[in-house]
Amino acid sequence: DARSLYPRPSLARRASRLADEIGLVDALPAIEHTTACLVLISGDVERGLELLARSVDRSRSQAMGRQILALVNLGSGAGEIRRYDIALDALVEAERLGVAHDLDASVAYARAWLARIAFEQGRWDDAAAYASLVEATATNRGGYALLTARGVLGRVRVRRGDPGGAALLEETLDGFRGHELQYRWSPVAGLAEHHWLRGEVEEMLEVVSGPFAEGLVTDSEWAQGELGYWMWKAGGLPARPPLAAAPYAAQIDGNAAAAAELWQRIGCPYEAALARSEGSPDLAVAALAPLGELGAGPLANRLRADLRAAGVERIPRGPSSTTQAHPFGLTGRQAEVLDLILEGLSNPAIAGRLHLSKKTVEHHVSAVYAKLGVESRAEAMVVAGSITSG
Repeated sequence: DARSLYPRPSLARRASRLADEIGLVDALPAIEHTTACLVLISGDVERGLELLARSVDRSRSQAMGRQILALVNLGSGAGEIRRYDIALDALVEAERLGVAHDLDASVAYARAWLARIAFEQGRWDDAAAYASLVEATATNRGGYALLTARGVLGRVRVRRGDPGGAALLEETLDGFRGHELQYRWSPVAGLAEHHWLRGEVEEMLEVVSGPFAEGLVTDSEWAQGELGYWMWKAGGLPARPPLAAAPYAAQIDGNAAAAAELWQRIGCPYEAALARSEGSPDLAVAALAPLGELGAGPLANRLRADLRAAGVERIPRGPSSTTQAHPFGLTGRQAEVLDLILEGLSNPAIAGRLHLSKKTVEHHVSAVYAKLGVESRAEAMVVAGSITSG
């Protein structure tokens, strides 16, 4: 995948012309996909999306593997620049076709990107469900799909304050050390965020400095923006990177309100709240409600402490007493689900008992597992049972 190295789009265009001249017909579709992706991530967004959409259309008459490749390229490329409307349609279709034709690798990568987009959109139950599915089913244990999925799982845990998030991100980055920046930058940002939430500035710089230097030699606005943002939060960057994406640029420039508006428009509620937390006291206080809805306890707790230190007197309360009182920090609904797991009920049986859809129950079960730090019903019963019996 030449796109993973972030080469210049002009190189891919030259390869396309050369393949055409010497008659490498079979190579042209892959080169077209790569060229379109490179144009997209190098900043010419509308042209890149147009080329990718055209590549998908042309692939309809080709082998199924090429059709799905085109869809996955469109989905991951659009997802990388946070054009979620386009990305989701392409990835859902790629998943459907891949399942129907037993193309497991393509299915895993499509699901990994569905997980990453759900994470960025604040749909953390969906993100964990998709990522866990990739973790359980990916046949290539060293591939991009598993790296992406584990990065998502780690970041969800970090933002929720669930156990094991940082450890999973560290393990992932260590195990996939040789992979390109395109696939590593999100888990790197997640680990930097973990350290920031804990006030560990030196650790932040250790995690993000090297990848940020890699990002500076790419044409990726989003890699430069996200990694540069965490460098800035650690005090290691005086000004924004040259190609930082607009919302990150606004945050680094100190324009919290504009950044929050950009993030809200893109559809990233956590990032919008984080931007508000960097603004005036009134703007920062306004971030607490969406953080509560997301279940983003660590950032909400840090923000409340900052507001108290700044002398703000009227600060909205934190999580409900029910959630705080639960030994695992479960919400009321999650506690109900755990009780039914302990009774031995299956997911369909829980759905019937609580009058919920099976998919909703799956999301709740995934959230319960994450908060308990377990991966199965048997482990959940052991961990939760040890508390209730004690």
